[in-house]
Amino acid sequence: MKLLVPMPYDLRSIEHGRNLRIVHLLQQLSKDDEITIVVADAPSAEPVRDALPGVNVELAQPGGASSDDALSSLSAPIRRALAFFGDDAPLRQAMALRLSAADVVLGFGLPSLGTLIAAKHGVPGLPVVCDLIDDPWLTWQSVRRSERWSTTGFKAALCIQLLRRFALRHMDALVAVAPRDAGTLERATGVPTAVVPNGVDASEIDPSSIEREATVAFTGAMDFPPNEAAACYFARRVWPLVLERCSDTQPPTFAIIGANPTPQVQALASIPGVRVTGRVDDVKHELQRARVAVAPMVSGSGLKNKILEACAAGTPVVANPLGVGGLPTGDAHGIKVTHTGSEMAEQVFELLTQPARAQQLGHAGWQMIRRDFTWTHAADTFRRLLKAVSAPATTGAMLSLTQATIRREALLNAAS
Repeated sequence: MKLLVPMPYDLRSIEHGRNLRIVHLLQQLSKDDEITIVVADAPSAEPVRDALPGVNVELAQPGGASSDDALSSLSAPIRRALAFFGDDAPLRQAMALRLSAADVVLGFGLPSLGTLIAAKHGVPGLPVVCDLIDDPWLTWQSVRRSERWSTTGFKAALCIQLLRRFALRHMDALVAVAPRDAGTLERATGVPTAVVPNGVDASEIDPSSIEREATVAFTGAMDFPPNEAAACYFARRVWPLVLERCSDTQPPTFAIIGANPTPQVQALASIPGVRVTGRVDDVKHELQRARVAVAPMVSGSGLKNKILEACAAGTPVVANPLGVGGLPTGDAHGIKVTHTGSEMAEQVFELLTQPARAQQLGHAGWQMIRRDFTWTHAADTFRRLLKAVSAPATTGAMLSLTQATIRREALLNAAS
């Protein structure tokens, strides 16, 4: 299968969750499929080649199709909404020259959408798939209220709604990382939406034998509003309840691990037992030192890489329902779900004071990652979708695949 991929992103920062997903999926897909990535200029090409060695990267050349004509059928408000997210005319021109050689066009996120729509209309019948990762509307709802209702935030809301309602319907299929995002996207667009979760690299060596400390870990980029809110919630509302229960045991530590902590996160270090690390050399090493990890999310969407990373390190996870969207939970998967701050404190206390129990749950989570959440597994799911959408006779199979995936994840969560 020949995949043509427009790339409007700078892939130098592999720590960015979106870039991590793009690089790992394309690396895996390139083992069996021929991938051509198109970039608008030479400076954009170098980081793509560095991140994806061996994948064909081509630059825009003068003389492509008129970028004005490519999107002329769209209304002016939709064109402005595309421009708001960085629609790239040179990238559209470069893509137009290569469409006839592709079996499927695959793009990532709203900045790719204008190029994908132009490709769809440039070669009628050419399948076009957009991996949105998260539902952009749910993502918008997760940012700080002051940012949501700023002038820029209000414009973003209008543009997102326009694109969800009127532009995404041009796609043959959409992709999201979690059932909640897939469900809201499919209802808003009417386009079949598949769930392709993120992956993580699990250690070949069982980490359950590692000596652990009485530490509770929370990881992520600490300038990301949902992570900031979660860290503040746990440190101020849940952590004091944990310390009360631990009054007769060794005082534990709550480690907030992640780059760029905001002033609000840095201030949490004044709370007894709270440590704010900032950027660390190896998050996996920090997780392997911890006895338990937490995902006390109060906002956000999608599938939480922090939970996958903790499970891959053999560290049991205590989370709330928003934190575990799209993941199987329960003792068999190393993830305990709680519904109140008091319940979360109790589960954290039990795992801190019962090392054998924590080790058992951590081992179950590690096995789950190796079985169901590697990048190879994610790419295999993605490849099945791409093959289905590229064969008109298998549209029904594509629908069955996407809907069965959503149902499976929902049933796993309900059962746990």
